[in-house]
Amino acid sequence: MDKLKKLLNRETVAYLIFGVLTTLVNIVAFALLCDVCRIPELIANVIAWALSVAFAYVTNRGIVFRSKAAGPGPLLREIGLFVGARVLSLGLDEAGMAVCLYILHWNKMAAKIFMNILVVIFNYIASKLLIFRSNKEES
Repeated sequence: MDKLKKLLNRETVAYLIFGVLTTLVNIVAFALLCDVCRIPELIANVIAWALSVAFAYVTNRGIVFRSKAAGPGPLLREIGLFVGARVLSLGLDEAGMAVCLYILHWNKMAAKIFMNILVVIFNYIASKLLIFRSNKEES
């Protein structure tokens, strides 16, 4: 029971909620860009990624991890680490999407949802252990 309480703390629950919302931003943007705007999947994926990263940074910084980083130096460091980690997850996402779409011949939305699950896990670990952990120690 203690392990469950430790796992289901405010931060984890907030991350899950905003992770789902970030994923929805990503998936809806991807679908609209592909189906309405007729943008190729891998290009639409990058645009959807950029929109969801902006949303994720704002919610992760203010609500999930309650960052205390202030001033140009700490803020630029935090943003740089956040975007850098998300660029790595974009590489994971793009590579996984390419494999799912062009090698495994999956449906584009099934591939997108599957890759989002992997990306959310990667992003939480990066945010928790690298990005927002460091500025909590500084405050």
